[in-house]
Amino acid sequence: LSIPSIFLAVKNGKVTYQANRDITTYTRTHKYLESVILDPYAMNERLLFHNFKFFNDRWSKQYDTSRKLEMKAFLQYFIKMRFTAVIQICIVTCIMIFLAFLVKSGNMTSGLFMAVSGNIITMIQAVTQQLTYSTKELVHTIEYINDYENLQKFEKLKHGKSSFQDVDKKNISIEFKNVW
Repeated sequence: LSIPSIFLAVKNGKVTYQANRDITTYTRTHKYLESVILDPYAMNERLLFHNFKFFNDRWSKQYDTSRKLEMKAFLQYFIKMRFTAVIQICIVTCIMIFLAFLVKSGNMTSGLFMAVSGNIITMIQAVTQQLTYSTKELVHTIEYINDYENLQKFEKLKHGKSSFQDVDKKNISIEFKNVW
């Protein structure tokens, strides 16, 4: 009963992780713009340059985009998990019909039917919900580790040296021209 749920949880884990990565760009931008809008230290600059509307419009656009992407990812996840629930309901219904035939034929008492069916439903709900959640979180962690390892590979060359060359600190000069 859990196999369809696990399969969809793995797939959903990858999809929701990627959606979160996509949303992060917009979230960072709207959080920065929010700090510019709300920061009292930036108030003088906003007043001087009359750019509150500019920042507010940019913030609204970034915020709306991140919320739409977030809602789209959530709806995809929700629909797939509801599909899994429908499959589980069909399987449980088949089990209950089988048990009902056992009761009708006299091979099972109605009390035993109630006990077995109640335990089956409780077990399926608990195992499936916890298992799918844990699987999705495990996939998120694996995807995060893959991103981290890719970052580590990016920072190193084939020979294990840093990809950023050391700066010659003796030949650095800073020059200001037309500064006023």
